[in-house]
Amino acid sequence: MLIALTSLASAVSIAGLDCSSGAYTLSTCEAVNEMGASINSQYGTTVVDEGSANSRLTFTWLYEQLEDMRVSTLESGSCRTDGAFQGWHAGLYDGNGWSGMVDFGLPSSGTLDRKLHLASGVVDGVTVPMIGDRASSYNAKQVWLNTFNATDWDAGVFVRIQGRKGLYATLYGPCDAGIDPQVGFEDWYTGDLSAAQGRCTELSWDFDDGTLQGWTVEQGSIGVSDGTGDIAYSAPYYLRHQPFGSRDTFHTTSLVRSPFFTIHPDHTISAQMNGGRAEGTSNATSTPGSFADLAGDTNGATPGIHQMGVALALADDGWAAILQSTLNQTDVFELNTFDPATIAALAGQPVRLDFYDSFQGSWGWTGIDDVALTCP
Repeated sequence: MLIALTSLASAVSIAGLDCSSGAYTLSTCEAVNEMGASINSQYGTTVVDEGSANSRLTFTWLYEQLEDMRVSTLESGSCRTDGAFQGWHAGLYDGNGWSGMVDFGLPSSGTLDRKLHLASGVVDGVTVPMIGDRASSYNAKQVWLNTFNATDWDAGVFVRIQGRKGLYATLYGPCDAGIDPQVGFEDWYTGDLSAAQGRCTELSWDFDDGTLQGWTVEQGSIGVSDGTGDIAYSAPYYLRHQPFGSRDTFHTTSLVRSPFFTIHPDHTISAQMNGGRAEGTSNATSTPGSFADLAGDTNGATPGIHQMGVALALADDGWAAILQSTLNQTDVFELNTFDPATIAALAGQPVRLDFYDSFQGSWGWTGIDDVALTCP
């Protein structure tokens, strides 16, 4: 079911297309109006408008691009023959990642790899490898194709608004039985998509812009620090307990989570970490199977495991592997790397990183920086 246009535009004013005029395919027209309203609401001001000086930020331009895609792929037989799509997905992107909304109200988000022209992210717990034309010229045709599996697709266009910020507007649905969207959308995309399947894609988070870069603080007091109140261990920013002066004392258990990503068997996953070992001045004496196994706070009398580190978390929240915070309690960052055999065994699965702290006492703090998924 598509969301009502007015429900998404409460904070902004828009003028969409007249879908009842007979000049438009009704399904595409209604989807474009609703996507425009959603984008304007997410951006906080009117960016998609028929009166825009940038023709690519008009409802008409978005309609023309998406209707061309619908006709060339969903009516032609290359993906479908009935011209139907299931819904829409629209949002915003910047230099670090993207975030948006699916038509039935589900939020989505992810990261961009501008070098490899790829993006990845998560929608309702499902990691989505995305393949699109990440040309440096924003004047060229810019198309975005997301493939969920061997049948389902999410495809459309993206447009620069200002600087590295822009919007994307896509339709989604399944191809007919037996048709791989990687093949069905090749002519519309104007490029061979087969090489992108199974490619090892690099991702990294250095927090050097002073933001979480798509990570989320689920609870506790870990945040982005510029080293204020301590030695500037990692320039210019990293994640650690705040304020630094209370780092060894009582606090609610902290948890910060990365966006979901898909593991490739050739990935190396590493992080620079400093502070105490898993249990301050000692290595781990137990292995939590998930965040739920940790104590709710750092008081030693609170039931649960008291520990610090970063875990590789599965879609069901279970922890497949753990890196204790440091090998030797230290102010200097150490490079820690997940076991390659563990990574290879999880290939193809959606995972995220959980950075956590449920410990207090001597060296009862930890920091993390330069988290990276690298390829050979």
